[in-house]
Amino acid sequence: MTDIKLESDFVAVEGSLKILGPDLKISAENRKVSSNRQTYRRALVHGNGDRLIVNFHDDYLGVEINGRRNEGIQLNGNVSVNGTDILDIINGLQEAVGNLMENQETLAERIKELEIKAGLRPTKQLESWITANRKLLTKTKIRIPTIDITRS
Repeated sequence: MTDIKLESDFVAVEGSLKILGPDLKISAENRKVSSNRQTYRRALVHGNGDRLIVNFHDDYLGVEINGRRNEGIQLNGNVSVNGTDILDIINGLQEAVGNLMENQETLAERIKELEIKAGLRPTKQLESWITANRKLLTKTKIRIPTIDITRS
């Protein structure tokens, strides 16, 4: 048995609620903002192709879905953002980050090459020679300058 009760501020339906029309409209005048001039307030719409549409035609300024911190929100099925599958977006972002990291390493190598050409950094050959001959150079009292380039 189903009961419909009129209580102080709401209608209580004990049992399932069946709406035979395509739209569920929700409108609380005291929660509207003046910048939203939409007259329809279609919260849920039974759309074409048997789809459930939330906030049909952007009747509300936004949609907020909350979930408890430990439970979160679970989305089943394919998820897309503006028509693009979310997995494609994630894969694209991962590829972009990988390319940035690769380009960063290439850029660091190129900067080092340019510094060597400009004489701001000793070449590997010179570094190796100094390391191999440090004892000899120390005995002959030849001073080996320390190269310290600080960038701003």
